[in-house]
Amino acid sequence: MKKSIFIFFSFLSFLTYSQVDYSNSWEDFYSYNNVKDFVKVDNIIYALVDNAVFTYNETTLETEKFSSIQGLSGETTSAIFYNETFKRLVIGYENGLIEVIDENGEITISSDITNFNQTGLKRINHISEFENTLYLATPFAIVEYDIEKLEFGDTFFIGSNSTSLLINESLVVNDFIYAATEDGIFKADATSNLLIDFNSWQQSFTNREFSRIINFSNAIYVAENEVLYQLNNTSLIEVRRFSEPIINLNSSDSNLLITLNNQAIVLDSNLKVQQEINTTTDFDFTLSDALFIDNTIYLATNQFGVLTRNNQTSTFTEIHPEGPLSNEVFSIAAKDADLWVVYGGYNSFYGSLFKRQGFSHFNGAEWFNTPFDPDFPVIDLNHVTIDPNAENRVYISSFGDTGDINSVSTGGLLVVENNEISTFYNHLNSGLEDLEPTQPNRVTLRISGSAFDREGNLWVANINRTDELKKLSPSGVWSSYDLSGLKTNPTFFGLSEIAIDNNQTIWMGTRRNGIYAFNENGNRTRALLTTPNLGNLPDTDVLTVAVDKSNRIWMGTRTGMVVFRNAATVFDAEVLNAQPVIIEENGVGERLLGDQRVNTIKVDGADNKWFGTESGGVLYTNPSGTTTLNNFNTQNSPLPSNKILKIAIDDSSGKVFFATEKGIVAYNSNVAPFGDVLEEVYAYPNPALKNHNTVTITGRNGNNLPKGTNVKILDVAGYLVYETNVVEGQELQGGKVVWNKSNLAGRKVSSGVYIVLLSNDDASETSTTKIAIVN
Repeated sequence: MKKSIFIFFSFLSFLTYSQVDYSNSWEDFYSYNNVKDFVKVDNIIYALVDNAVFTYNETTLETEKFSSIQGLSGETTSAIFYNETFKRLVIGYENGLIEVIDENGEITISSDITNFNQTGLKRINHISEFENTLYLATPFAIVEYDIEKLEFGDTFFIGSNSTSLLINESLVVNDFIYAATEDGIFKADATSNLLIDFNSWQQSFTNREFSRIINFSNAIYVAENEVLYQLNNTSLIEVRRFSEPIINLNSSDSNLLITLNNQAIVLDSNLKVQQEINTTTDFDFTLSDALFIDNTIYLATNQFGVLTRNNQTSTFTEIHPEGPLSNEVFSIAAKDADLWVVYGGYNSFYGSLFKRQGFSHFNGAEWFNTPFDPDFPVIDLNHVTIDPNAENRVYISSFGDTGDINSVSTGGLLVVENNEISTFYNHLNSGLEDLEPTQPNRVTLRISGSAFDREGNLWVANINRTDELKKLSPSGVWSSYDLSGLKTNPTFFGLSEIAIDNNQTIWMGTRRNGIYAFNENGNRTRALLTTPNLGNLPDTDVLTVAVDKSNRIWMGTRTGMVVFRNAATVFDAEVLNAQPVIIEENGVGERLLGDQRVNTIKVDGADNKWFGTESGGVLYTNPSGTTTLNNFNTQNSPLPSNKILKIAIDDSSGKVFFATEKGIVAYNSNVAPFGDVLEEVYAYPNPALKNHNTVTITGRNGNNLPKGTNVKILDVAGYLVYETNVVEGQELQGGKVVWNKSNLAGRKVSSGVYIVLLSNDDASETSTTKIAIVN
């Protein structure tokens, strides 16, 4: 007698929970251009993008976004499905996560597969349905999911002896379930209660991988590389052979859609070519899927969102929410409601990546995207500096490495005005220099960080062998400065960011050479290294540098963060020691951020510090760094990743932008920059009702309170109710005061009128306003 051993796996449903909506304080700046897959239900298109979803209503022409801001995980997506019975949208992820969006917008997250004790990949490759049970195709098995109860069911390991097997897609037709796998096609009775037994599955065409399977016109079709077959029980009938692998298959009542890399082919019910959809001059697309419904073609593209076109027109309509070109961001810059994004970069050795991507600009209302131009092939755009003295002008750094020594692929500095490239500086028309000048058939300019000083000079980091610091004056004159004497590791090239302190000293991070300090007044130079008393840095790779309002120099390295508190003495002091910020953890002093890699540091309008790390998300502290104000990561915020590449702060709005490896999100910190003079002030809301928890006091017309402002709140009898100062330790909102309607004893004040008296730090300027409290 043959004895069979059934291995039973069933996921528990206790790991299902609802997510948090962050839209009150956060917003996304994701790109929605890369549509991985889509479904169309009635007049609604549901499109799956990198880490989010958007919908498009063909009747109202409106789009709606669902991202980590609304409560999605922000993880990398992989599959999408819509259940019409319960009107639920199902999203599958690369890590095995399942998220379900109800018709009321509520999101349910099921993480059982993610947490399942299964080695290897857990990607949701595809989702199919039979009688309200979803079949999730994964790299190891088919997993059931009850779309009504929102819980997992059985897991079918259909490989020999119940082993793992890559399932690319599944399909249920006429009560039979089919699976296209890495080892042939499997078939079983979908109504059977023995699907967990691998013996219940019939295997055909072993040692052949089938990527797609679909039902069309009462027949089943499968894709194997570039060949389309009709499945006829245990035999295959070749239908058509293409010149490249089939990307996807889709069907409607009367048409079968074959998606290739740059072409969609519509077959009729007789499998004859009805039409071919190809790229155009305006839309040089790469496809992931295609639909043909009611004589309208729908293309899921990598670059243009969803493209649609009906048979009566020859032009495409581009559908997606506005956003940047891509979520593969390298750096950002923000100022006065403008956000700039670049996508190039360089490797850890400060070498070229040869990324052919353009740049994006959001002006607070709309996006202006400039894609890569083959006729102007500037590559590896890695840094943006916004000109503080000219509206709508920015400078974009580029790495290059080419044998075409007269092209813009050499690398250099782009000047962009009104969203158009106006000037390109390289070795041919500026003081910028080639890293390898002795190689006649090669030019490699590597321009990284840059910054403006208060006189309007642009200081530029130009990686080369001697004159690595450049200056572009407001009149267009270039100057060069030799910093080679500061190098302790001359064979290691690399310059990161530039920051300029209150003494006009230039601070420039380096690779393996610490941080350089340079002052043009006397051409004074100094380097801070890891050696005690000569810098005391935790690492010689300085990735980021920032100067705060107290003229302290904050440095992030590959193994921690330190602050140099004596910037004015850097050229004269015999002892130079940058120091970590020490915080108390469980009664023990610990270094702030420990030995984490710190990729970016920014200082906001209140002098608070923002630290972006390689794997720990964002840390937000008070000006001295000794008090943590917040810590953002993927578990407690809509950050799509804990790897923070760059932080940018728009002081005019208090908005803090985070560029991660999976796209950009922004947090409204409500911090206002300090004002210069104390002018007319006001309070809001006013009157403050019972449901208003706080009252904000600030200057009118954008003139915020100066640092050091004393604020007294008195009742009508003249008694002091509350007092504070706009200084560190008392107020952390910058140039405004947020009062919680409590007196000095901590008790809520009574209804009435209160007088606010303000004076600057030396009492030479005063102002006043009134607040009505209604409890």
